[in-house]
Amino acid sequence: MLMMTLSAIALTQAEPAGSALRDAWLTPVEDGSADLWLALDGQPSALTVSASDGALDLVLDAFPCIAREIIPPAARPVSRVSLAGNEEGGCTIRLEGRWGDASAILGDSGVLVSLGGIEMGAMSLRPVAQAVARPDPGASPAANAEAGTSAPALENTSSDSPARPVSLASGGGACVQTAERLEDTPWDLGAMSAHGDCLAGSGNEDDAAVIYERVLAFEPGHYGAALGLARLRAAQGDTAAAAQLFQTAAASARTDGEALAARQAAQDNGSR
Repeated sequence: MLMMTLSAIALTQAEPAGSALRDAWLTPVEDGSADLWLALDGQPSALTVSASDGALDLVLDAFPCIAREIIPPAARPVSRVSLAGNEEGGCTIRLEGRWGDASAILGDSGVLVSLGGIEMGAMSLRPVAQAVARPDPGASPAANAEAGTSAPALENTSSDSPARPVSLASGGGACVQTAERLEDTPWDLGAMSAHGDCLAGSGNEDDAAVIYERVLAFEPGHYGAALGLARLRAAQGDTAAAAQLFQTAAASARTDGEALAARQAAQDNGSR
């Protein structure tokens, strides 16, 4: 079964029925090509595909969706996925990135996108992330809250304000190993968080914060990224943001030791 062979980007999130991009899997097919499976929470009645330079629009009929934007951990080959509803009660999924040619077909509760003419490094063949709906800049706070955008505030990644690129080699020799690991497994959130830890420890707090934020955009409950970003925010004097992130880390802890470390750090932050 195709879905069992693909490398998960795992975008699972609780959203209203019939209006969600539930999961996405990307797998290399052969040199220079890959398949991307977009799993939907519902069955559109039809699919219309249109391509432009660096973008592929998938218009789904009879499939209302919530506006959201997803920035994959590594822009290989897809750098951005965005969803927007239309007046006809359908949804447009736009894929942005670099490829030579692209096509798509509608399947059973999903869309299979074939990408050709791409460059892609080694990938981790296991689930690596969860994503949440990103706040719609044009919607009211109440609308965003109803849509489930409850993740910590993150950098604006709209097309008018693209995410700042982070050099994987930043941090000097101290972070060469974590940078190389991230280059080898660019969809691995654990590798991203570890590289963020290295950058933060090497004094490169700005790039570390960007990496932590990208991890949390995919998995709001990622312990390592939440704890790392909390420590940065506490050091910067933003105790309110740090407190929220420490709480996230404590709630996401896998062991009593991790939970204790997050709570102790939260107490230290509160005493500042």
